[in-house]
Amino acid sequence: MAEELKLRYGHLQPERIAEDEQVWATVFGDKPERTFSRRFISQILQARAEETAELIQSRIARSSYGNMVPAGLVLTGGASQLPGAVDLFRRILRMPVRIGSPVDHPAVHGLSRELQSPAYATAAGLLLWALYEDARAIHYPMQRMIPENGQILDRVGGWLKSLLPD
Repeated sequence: MAEELKLRYGHLQPERIAEDEQVWATVFGDKPERTFSRRFISQILQARAEETAELIQSRIARSSYGNMVPAGLVLTGGASQLPGAVDLFRRILRMPVRIGSPVDHPAVHGLSRELQSPAYATAAGLLLWALYEDARAIHYPMQRMIPENGQILDRVGGWLKSLLPD
């Protein structure tokens, strides 16, 4: 319910929402439906986003990565699509900010329209990282198996002999 309200009516610049704009929502309790101020919802979302941006700013400052982010920050996740997200994070972090999506990576293609959303960018990035690490784990041990002088058959033969009983 709250997630649906956030994505459907949320905005991170509440001053852009008319003060009298109301939204209907189903809630738990005695009244099955009630109205909410869209501006009030946006004020709550703005406050949480500002807290998140300030936490990110604090963590960057405490880390040794502060000077390593000249290209800026990439926002991912469903909330990154809220109107005003990029402007809010740029203002607080004082660095370039953009929204990332899985289709921003050349290795990702053929996704359904729904999976192309920034909501899935982190999951797609983790899968790409896992594939890269898996390929690296296979590639580097194979490189160590190949002797410098190219006598791979001797090496493979020795390995096969070690598998046989004495």
